[in-house]
Amino acid sequence: MEVHGTVYYETQRPPRCLPTSRTTALLPQHELQMLLRKAQGARPLEAIANGCMLPAAPSSTHPTARSITSFQRQSNTSREVSSQHPYADQYIGRPHVMTVDYNNSQEFDTAIREIMNTKVEPYLPYEYTCEGMLERVHAYIQHQDFCTPRGPLPLRPTSSYSKRGV
Repeated sequence: MEVHGTVYYETQRPPRCLPTSRTTALLPQHELQMLLRKAQGARPLEAIANGCMLPAAPSSTHPTARSITSFQRQSNTSREVSSQHPYADQYIGRPHVMTVDYNNSQEFDTAIREIMNTKVEPYLPYEYTCEGMLERVHAYIQHQDFCTPRGPLPLRPTSSYSKRGV
């Protein structure tokens, strides 16, 4: 078994990794896809749906803000996260998702051993099935009002209109 890691790190602070793992840093999409072919895709939900386990969900007792590193500052959200994939962590859970504190080497070793000794069946959460998706779309559109006529949107005068006195 090979453990691959794609981690971002600032050049002045290289990551601390296990000697048995292979750190590939950030990879272009096509190279990452080549590493993940056995998992049938890069997305965790896709991998779980194909019978894989998600051990790469680091736990944190204190949710972290995404502004800790320059890489996280570029993210389009400021939410605080307590794991790598909060949805999978909360709604799927074991045996498909293992939340591991990477700073605790004993917990990490135990998780890897458990993964190697556990056979999981493919699992697709209901909301990602065709029926579940239709149910979500129905819930979304049932509260929309597409029939009530509305007047035209009010036009705001632009600076060019204001200058012409129109």
